[in-house]
Parts: sequence; structure tokens; C-alpha cells
Amino acid sequence: MFQTITSLIYLERRGLADKRRRAFLVLSLLVRRCRCLNTSKSVKIALITQLKLDEPRPYCNRREVIVTLKNGSERCLDPQSKFTIMLLEKL
Repeated sequence: MFQTITSLIYLERRGLADKRRRAFLVLSLLVRRCRCLNTSKSVKIALITQLKLDEPRPYCNRREVIVTLKNGSERCLDPQSKFTIMLLEKL
């Protein structure tokens, strides 16, 4: 949340924030939702640097499995896939 506020202030100072961008950033502060809109069945294990498991929350009724890859990007895994189940069992 702090990063979003900081980003909004930065964009405002640079004059780069249009009305849509500002509206999106403000709504993202107010509306909490699931992080994973799309999921992957698997990723290469060698690329995974971190794994985060989010249990269902009041604003998201799904279990979310999020992996961070070596290039810094995040990927959501399907919690029902065989790959994800195997990955979670190994931890």
C-alpha cells in the first residue's frame, strides 16, 4: 500500500499521471481483491526463487500460490494442479 501511495506521488510530481492512472491507483488502495487473476499449471523449478502461499482471506476466498522467478517476476500457480501440489508437499 505504501508503494502505491509513493508511486502516485511520484507520478503526480512528474506530471505523468493522467486521470485514469490516478483513479486506478486510488481504487487499488481502497479495494482489496485476489492477486491471482490468471494461473499457470507449472513453471520450471530451477527458475523459482521464492514461494508464497496465501490462504483464503475475507476479500479473496481462494487459496493463492505465488512464485517469484529469477528474473524478479511473479507467477501465480493453479493450487489444484499436480505440479503445485507436489511443490507444496516438498516444502
